[in-house]
Formats: sequence, structure tokens, C-alpha cells
Amino acid sequence: MLESVYLVQEQLNEYVQQLASKADMPTTHSKMLATQITKQASSSSTPLRRLLSKPMPSTREHYNCIVLEGANN
Repeated sequence: MLESVYLVQEQLNEYVQQLASKADMPTTHSKMLATQITKQASSSSTPLRRLLSKPMPSTREHYNCIVLEGANN
């Protein structure tokens, strides 16, 4: 009788350990993703873009005019 209780206890301990390792998987996975993102961001060859302190002047000219429709010339 005592041996069967001991076997059940061992099985429960194994089951709890399996559940604990499965519960740790998302945490481990998120840490791995964070590490990958950090490495990718630090090795990126594209420079950071910054806003200019003054706007660039437009090279296009603007014309304002009034068009009168139906005027007889």
C-alpha cells in the first residue's frame, strides 16, 4: 500500500515538473525574441532619420490667379 502511494507521488512530481517547464516556455520565448530584436536593431545599416531644424524651401513656384467665367472680351 505504501509503495503505491509512493509511485503516485512520483508520478505527480513528474507531472508538476512537466507543467512547470511548459509554463516557463512563453517567458523563455519572449526573452529570445527580445534578444533577436535588440541584435537586429543594433546591426541595422539604415541610419536613423531625424527631422530638419528648418523646413527645406520648395523648388516649385506657386501662382495665384482669378479666373472669371462668362466674361465677354
